[in-house]
Amino acid sequence: MKDNFTLVEVMIVVGILVLLTVLVVPNILRARITANEVGASNSLKTIFSSAQIYKNINSVFPSSTKALLNTAIPLVVTLPRG
Repeated sequence: MKDNFTLVEVMIVVGILVLLTVLVVPNILRARITANEVGASNSLKTIFSSAQIYKNINSVFPSSTKALLNTAIPLVVTLPRG
Protein backbone atom coordinates (compact mmCIF):
# COMPACT_ATOMS: atom_id res chain seq x y z
CA MET A 1 0.00 0.00 0.00
CA LYS A 2 1.02 3.57 -0.69
CA ASP A 3 1.98 5.65 2.38
CA ASN A 4 3.24 8.85 0.75
CA PHE A 5 1.80 11.41 -1.64
CA THR A 6 3.42 11.75 -5.04
CA LEU A 7 4.80 15.06 -6.24
CA VAL A 8 2.00 15.31 -8.81
CA GLU A 9 -0.68 14.95 -6.11
CA VAL A 10 0.95 17.62 -3.94
CA MET A 11 1.28 20.00 -6.90
CA ILE A 12 -2.40 19.50 -7.80
CA VAL A 13 -3.45 20.37 -4.25
CA VAL A 14 -1.16 23.43 -4.21
CA GLY A 15 -2.59 24.52 -7.57
CA ILE A 16 -6.15 24.21 -6.29
CA LEU A 17 -5.29 26.23 -3.17
CA VAL A 18 -3.66 28.96 -5.28
CA LEU A 19 -6.70 29.07 -7.57
CA LEU A 20 -9.07 29.40 -4.62
CA THR A 21 -6.91 32.14 -3.11
CA VAL A 22 -6.86 34.07 -6.39
CA LEU A 23 -10.65 33.90 -6.58
CA VAL A 24 -11.42 34.72 -2.93
CA VAL A 25 -8.97 37.51 -2.02
CA PRO A 26 -10.28 40.12 -4.51
CA ASN A 27 -13.84 39.56 -3.28
CA ILE A 28 -12.78 40.07 0.33
CA LEU A 29 -10.93 43.27 -0.57
CA ARG A 30 -13.90 44.55 -2.59
CA ALA A 31 -16.25 43.87 0.33
CA ARG A 32 -13.94 45.77 2.68
CA ILE A 33 -13.80 48.77 0.34
CA THR A 34 -17.59 48.75 -0.02
CA ALA A 35 -18.02 48.63 3.76
CA ASN A 36 -15.69 51.62 4.15
CA GLU A 37 -17.62 53.55 1.49
CA VAL A 38 -20.94 52.83 3.20
CA GLY A 39 -19.51 53.91 6.56
CA ALA A 40 -18.21 57.16 5.10
CA SER A 41 -21.53 57.82 3.37
CA ASN A 42 -23.44 57.28 6.62
CA SER A 43 -21.08 59.62 8.47
CA LEU A 44 -21.66 62.33 5.86
CA LYS A 45 -25.43 61.88 6.12
CA THR A 46 -25.21 62.25 9.90
CA ILE A 47 -23.13 65.43 9.60
CA PHE A 48 -25.55 66.84 7.03
CA SER A 49 -28.55 66.07 9.26
CA SER A 50 -26.81 67.65 12.24
CA ALA A 51 -26.03 70.76 10.21
CA GLN A 52 -29.67 71.00 9.14
CA ILE A 53 -30.85 70.73 12.75
CA TYR A 54 -28.30 73.38 13.78
CA LYS A 55 -29.58 75.67 11.01
CA ASN A 56 -33.19 75.17 12.11
CA ILE A 57 -32.29 76.15 15.67
CA ASN A 58 -29.81 78.99 14.94
CA SER A 59 -30.94 80.20 11.46
CA VAL A 60 -27.39 79.78 10.09
CA PHE A 61 -25.21 76.83 9.23
CA PRO A 62 -22.45 75.96 11.73
CA SER A 63 -19.02 77.42 11.08
CA SER A 64 -17.28 74.20 12.18
CA THR A 65 -17.96 70.72 13.50
CA LYS A 66 -17.14 72.00 17.00
CA ALA A 67 -20.19 74.25 16.79
CA LEU A 68 -22.30 71.18 16.00
CA LEU A 69 -20.86 69.31 18.97
CA ASN A 70 -21.32 72.22 21.38
CA THR A 71 -24.96 72.54 20.32
CA ALA A 72 -25.69 68.81 20.54
CA ILE A 73 -24.31 68.19 24.03
CA PRO A 74 -26.83 70.40 25.91
CA LEU A 75 -29.67 68.81 23.94
CA VAL A 76 -28.54 65.33 24.93
CA VAL A 77 -28.05 66.30 28.57
CA THR A 78 -31.56 67.76 28.88
CA LEU A 79 -33.41 64.71 27.52
CA PRO A 80 -36.00 63.43 30.00
CA ARG A 81 -35.48 60.06 31.61
CA GLY A 82 -37.98 57.27 31.41
